[in-house]
Formats: sequence, C-alpha cells, structure tokens
Amino acid sequence: MERTIRSVRRVSRVMCGIVGFHGYASEEVFDRLPCAAQKIIHRGPDNTGIWTNAWLGVAHTRLSIIDLSDQGNQPFSSERHVLAYNGEIYNYLELRAELEREGRRVSGSSDTAVLFALLETHGVSTALKKVRGMFAFVWADLENRQIWLCRDRYGIKPLYYTYCNGVLFWGSEVKALRELVSVRLDPVTTLHAIASTGDASPERTVFENVRQVPPGCFVEQHLGEQPRLHEYYRITEEPDEKLFRELERCGFEDVLVRFEHLISQSTKRMLMSDAPMGAFVSGGVDSSLIAAIANSNGARLGLFTADVLGPHSEIEDARRLAECLKTPLYESKFAPSDLLSTLAEVTWHYECPVVTHSNAAPLLLVARRAHKEGVKAVLTGEGSDELFLGYPGMAASLLKPVARLPVTILEKVYGLFPRMRKFVLGNPGISAVDFAHRASEGFERQRMKRIAHEAYDFLEPKERVWAVWSMNNLQTHLLTLLHRNDRMGMGGSIEARFPYLDEDVVKFGLNLPRKHKIRWILRASDVRHPFLEDKAPVRAAAKRFLPRHLSGKVKRGFPVYGLQYIRPRPAAFEDGWVQAVLGLRVQDIRHMVKCEAPYMVGKMLAVDVFGRLYGCGQSTTAVAEHLMKHCEFYV
Repeated sequence: MERTIRSVRRVSRVMCGIVGFHGYASEEVFDRLPCAAQKIIHRGPDNTGIWTNAWLGVAHTRLSIIDLSDQGNQPFSSERHVLAYNGEIYNYLELRAELEREGRRVSGSSDTAVLFALLETHGVSTALKKVRGMFAFVWADLENRQIWLCRDRYGIKPLYYTYCNGVLFWGSEVKALRELVSVRLDPVTTLHAIASTGDASPERTVFENVRQVPPGCFVEQHLGEQPRLHEYYRITEEPDEKLFRELERCGFEDVLVRFEHLISQSTKRMLMSDAPMGAFVSGGVDSSLIAAIANSNGARLGLFTADVLGPHSEIEDARRLAECLKTPLYESKFAPSDLLSTLAEVTWHYECPVVTHSNAAPLLLVARRAHKEGVKAVLTGEGSDELFLGYPGMAASLLKPVARLPVTILEKVYGLFPRMRKFVLGNPGISAVDFAHRASEGFERQRMKRIAHEAYDFLEPKERVWAVWSMNNLQTHLLTLLHRNDRMGMGGSIEARFPYLDEDVVKFGLNLPRKHKIRWILRASDVRHPFLEDKAPVRAAAKRFLPRHLSGKVKRGFPVYGLQYIRPRPAAFEDGWVQAVLGLRVQDIRHMVKCEAPYMVGKMLAVDVFGRLYGCGQSTTAVAEHLMKHCEFYV
C-alpha cells in the first residue's frame, strides 16, 4: 500500500489541530490538504505532519507539551493504523503501566504513544471508556478501511465533520474543512444566532451539512458508506441515587473535605507538562482557587489577566491574588473601543457570530501575551458555576417566591377573571417567534431538559429543579465557554485546561444536593441574593488558601463594554450579508439603526460581520476597516 508521510519542523506559534478526509477524493483535495493544515497553523505547530494513501488523508499540527522530542510528532502510524490526536490524556501514565502489565510495549513517552497502543490493544469503544482527559482524534484501520472520529466527554476539544459525494471530511475548525470541500452558511441558524445559540449546541453548527461530533460520541465510517454516530458516554448516566443520598446525609465539612481532595487531585493531574504553564485568572474565586492549589503544589505559575479599562476592571483583585501567591501577574490592557477594532479577527477565530461572549476579545489578547511569555498551556476556572450553582440568578431564585409576591397575588386575582387575565398579563404560552427559534435548533434544549428530568427521577420536584439546572448548563452554556476558550486560546497558541471538568469532580458536582451548593449565611454578601452563599464548596475551599476579599468575591463574569455600545451607521450594513439574506432595503436599514434597540442592532452587526467573513468571503482586514469606517463606540 502506497503511503506518504511528510513532516515539517517549525518554530512559529503553536497549538494542536487535525484535518483530513476518508474516501476516494479528487486529486485537488489531496493537493489542498497542506493548505487546510495551514489554515489551522495557529493551533500549532511545533511540527506539521501529513499522511496520505489512495483513500485517506490526515494532517496534524502539533503543540509539544508532553514529550518535546520528535517521537511525539504526528500522525502516528503502523502497518495497520494511523492516529492524529489533539488534546491531553491525564491518566496516560496509569494506562501505560496497565498496557505494560498486559505485555504491550509502548514506543515513546508521549500520551499520544500511549493512546495509540491502547487503541491497537483494546479497540475504540473500550479505549474511550478508559481514557480521562480532553481530546479529539481520528483513528484509522487501514486493513478494514475504516475510521473513527472521537471526541471527549464534555466537548472541550472541537471536532467537525461533513459527508459529501462519498467522502467524509473532518477538522478541528471549519475553516480547514473549507479548503477541502464546499461549505456554505446556513442562513436560518446563522440569523437565529442573534439569540446566542450559535456556539451553544453540542452537535449543530451555523454551516450547512456540517456537524460537530457531540461530546461523549464517536463517528464510525467504513470506506464508501454513510458515517454512523455512536455514544460511549452519556452525562445523564452520572446521577447516582446512592451517592446523592450519601452526600445528602453528610455535613458540610465532610462535603468540603471530599471536594478539596477531588479538585486538588484534578489540578495536580493537569499540571503535567514538559513545557511552561500558566493560569488565566480574572480575580474571581473559581480561577483564583485553581491558581492557589497549583501554587501549593509547588507550581509557581505565571498569572495572566485582562485589565478591562474602566468601571468593569477587576485588575485589583487579580493583583491581590498575585501578591498573595507571590507569583508574577501579566496584564493585557483592553480599552472599551478595542471591541470594535478586534471584532473581525475575533469572529474569524470564533467561527460563529460573537454574540454570547464579547469578552472573547480581551481573552485573545491574554492568550497571545501568555504565548509571548513562553507559556504553552494554562489552567482556567470554567465549569465551577455550572456544577456548583454559581450564577447569581440561581441563588436569587430561592428568594423569588418572596420577591414576586405582589405579582403572585395579582396573578391569583386575575385568575378569577380569565379573559381579563389574558389582556393584562398576556398569554402564558410561548410565542410563535419563540417556537420558531426552538424549531431552528431542532428542539435540542427542550429534549435535553426532558432527558435530564428523567435522569433525576429519584429526586423530589424541588430538589430535581436544581440538579437539572446544573446538568442543562453543562450541556449548553458551558459549551459556549469551552468554545470561547478553545478558539481564543488557540488563536494565541495556548492550550486551556479545566480542573473543574475532571471526571470525578463532575460526578461529585452532579450528585451534590442543593443545600451544599447554596447555603444560608448571616451576611448579605451579594445584593442579588442576600444571606445566600453560592457555590459554597468552592468558596469554603478558597478560604483555606486566600484572603476573604478574594474567597468571598461576588461573581462579575469577566464583564466588558459589549455590542450595545457599538453605534453602526446605515452604511455598516449596506452590501453586507444580512442585507442580502433578509432582502433589506436602504430605508429598512436606516430604520433598524435609528429606531431599534441598540443591543439588538449590535447583535445583528455581529451576525453581519460573521456573514461577511464566512458567507461573502471578505478578509478580516477588509471587514475591520469597514467597521472602523462606518461604526462608532459610545460609552
């Protein structure tokens, strides 16, 4: 069998990425594979490798973190198998020892070498259940002409695919796929992304016929056949009545001991690296606790943060953290108007309208500063709020019956007069617009919520609400944060690691009763939910390491001056993607800009920026110049 392996050493910006195809593709597709790899060069590499035969092409860009030698270069191959892998296997040393006990010799010291041996020895389904970490990889069986596209349990690492004319294409980013196969925007889902759904799905995308491999799944394909999707992990199987009742009987101190052990072990595992590491911090309690635990384990990580200039700045808290840990803090200043000047470049990396997280813009600057300081991987605090009910609205909902008592009384009064109630309080059902929006998502969120309710059927209704809240947020809102961190981190050639998303920590969090997550206290520390302490285990653990003003800091959520402060003139939309798709006339655009809510107009502008880049084929430079010419930023 004819095979080609090409490997190119580089010293430029680094990160991991994969792209390729499986099927009898045209000669042009084979020739374009190096170009596809070049499109994700920001994900690496320290090395670029390409493997091809008559019906398979695999490209890999590498960030060297474990095993900096050439032995860690990819794709890995043997006479029968090929592997291209992006991510980290945190238990690879244990798996290596297990393989050696079974008589299997592992060549090389990287986690990739261990994964290759594990897949050869045990097959895909068994191997996936053994590995712990974050990953997206392709595994090919050359003898059976069969491949698997595999993604980690929580969707930390991205993996996209599309099937066209008998060929399966895949890649870490859609921009790489576009070099190999025609990819167009889906106008319906792109427009509905104005409602912050473009980055919140485990499977759907804003591109026609392009899917993500969902978290906990793999795609299997035999040459020339339709790809098939399989599940190897389901988060709804995590609820465990025995564990829940055990934690329910525990006092808070016992819960805290368990949590501290789990998060400490997770952080230690994620400190493994043969290259320099750091930590992204905001000054908030989640990232501060992770940095403190790493510090207590002898890892003097440099801290990286954004100084969002103005009243939103949390820089003083980040400085206090650095002073407390006696470690350097690297600050990246972000002026309010920088959102406008960087929106095109941020959107290019983001690959969907930047509506959910405008703070992606300063995060990209922070990642690039970390890379400039020689760091290749960082620890971050995402996942804590979802697992331990850290969003302000969650704790506030406990006070909702009291806060909305006047409304409740009115509803009961008007309930005696149904016709009057309809005109005064409105129809309690969803609107046609909301229904259409749900349909555009394939009712994905509604289905996930229903399945989550079934998973916690052993709980009484009041407790079940909180458990379902955590699970749903892990499957939706968390995905937006992981998407942001992956794209902005990789835009700066930085790998982000998430100690709160260790498998044992997730299991613990999904089975922890609400009373241990949100606790009544004797002080009004947060005006949004006075006398209630959110994510109580996290704050209690932080008190062991940090001063009170850091462990008790209220959540601010990395705020920036967002899209509502951009003031586009009508020319900003003229001859753009939104105008073309909606068929807007000049007078329609003028009305929108002048009369509609500024935040909605700002969101529509974000959709248009994305459409210009990925629908109209305009360059980031051209779009950035267009924005600066036809928009202003008001604070």
